[in-house]
Amino acid sequence: MAPAFADDAPVKLSRAQVEAKIAKIPIVALVNDEDAPFLTANGGKTGYFFLDPTEALLSLRVLQKTSPGARLKVVTLPEVYFSIVRGDSRELGGELKLRPSRRQVVLANRALQSNIKSGTFMPTILDEAKGQVPVFYSERVAFGAEGRQTFPFFLVKEDLDAAYDELVANGSIKGGGGDGSGIPIGLVRVATLDGLIDQMLSGAVDLSQSVVVGSRQALVTVGQIVKEMDGK
Repeated sequence: MAPAFADDAPVKLSRAQVEAKIAKIPIVALVNDEDAPFLTANGGKTGYFFLDPTEALLSLRVLQKTSPGARLKVVTLPEVYFSIVRGDSRELGGELKLRPSRRQVVLANRALQSNIKSGTFMPTILDEAKGQVPVFYSERVAFGAEGRQTFPFFLVKEDLDAAYDELVANGSIKGGGGDGSGIPIGLVRVATLDGLIDQMLSGAVDLSQSVVVGSRQALVTVGQIVKEMDGK
């Protein structure tokens, strides 16, 4: 799942460098009065950190029917990724996973199925319940001038579509689209967040000029949630 556009010598990134790349991605948890996450799946053994705040709100409404004190807590991805999601969460009573947007998993699976090659061993079906967070990218989409380019990995395909349309519209790249139709499916590449971060840490691919782009809509919704919580 490595991006084909990274041709420079591999560079291992430190944990701090990786955390800086994901620092602006908000995560929403369902917690009790003691800030302990609720374990609502797998017979009470698994809990989730939601990447989609709208899905977190829906889950909260269901949970409050049996646990009226349940509430939302907003954190950033670096606060939970290495220490809890990929660390030891047994002290919290069970396993804590990231929960990607169901819609984004569906869009990722469509892209994977459309671009699958015969004999490939790459995964073709992602499952949000397993914490498999898709990231979308394309060799055609980069920010900045040539020689100083940043290569984005999007958590939301619609944001990749918007970036592609903008590049086509301003003449930065040639191709179909640019009219709001989004990036052609054949140009969409899908990786997983875990796989991307593993590549950053191992240096198997030079991802020093990459950036992980969080959902624009999620940032807006999280801002509204924080404002409402501060007003209580």
